[in-house]
Amino acid sequence: HDPALGMGYGMLPPNGAKSKIPAVSYVSDEYRRANVRYGDLTLHVRGAFHGNFVDAPLWAPWGLVMRPLSLVVPAAGPADPLAVHDQLAESAMAFLEGGDPLRESVMAGNLFERVDR
Repeated sequence: HDPALGMGYGMLPPNGAKSKIPAVSYVSDEYRRANVRYGDLTLHVRGAFHGNFVDAPLWAPWGLVMRPLSLVVPAAGPADPLAVHDQLAESAMAFLEGGDPLRESVMAGNLFERVDR
């Protein structure tokens, strides 16, 4: 789910709309600067660009493909791609196991910054 999609449907504050389904959103550096947030908890993944949320940074050579591409489009940020994917997976698992987006373990990654409303 792309949290920016909520902007077009009036699902983001300040209108106060809230889903009945608990939700955690993870946002890139670009989305953080744009103040995109959604759900019960929004976590900024520091050093991640929009492209870090796909698998390309894991298999494309950083110096030959991802870094030069990032000069043109937000392909991948400076954060270690493995650390980004590991911390996203651990956070998502903690959320799924407990169902509480505000559990401390959901926010445990050192790349995460909580985005307050």
